[in-house]
Amino acid sequence: MFLITRSPGAFIALAAAVVYGVVAAEIWMWTVASTAAVAAVLALIAVCAVLICRSVVALMADDAAPVPSTAPAAADARPAPARTARPRLRPVAH
Repeated sequence: MFLITRSPGAFIALAAAVVYGVVAAEIWMWTVASTAAVAAVLALIAVCAVLICRSVVALMADDAAPVPSTAPAAADARPAPARTARPRLRPVAH
């Protein structure tokens, strides 16, 4: 059971806390002006991205159902319509 299925409100609150936490870390990084701070915030962003991707993949894998093929079966294939002669258009004198 995932947080989003148990409590959507708590999921939104957690997502907001993560976003605001990363933004606060970026603001701190700019005020410190340190290479180590840049590396730490970059690592924080990478870890958050990996965790988000893992949770989305796990969420999708639980409810995954096989997708039916959209290609028509050979038995359902209809023959192409026969070509008909097109009438020749002639200019009309007015």
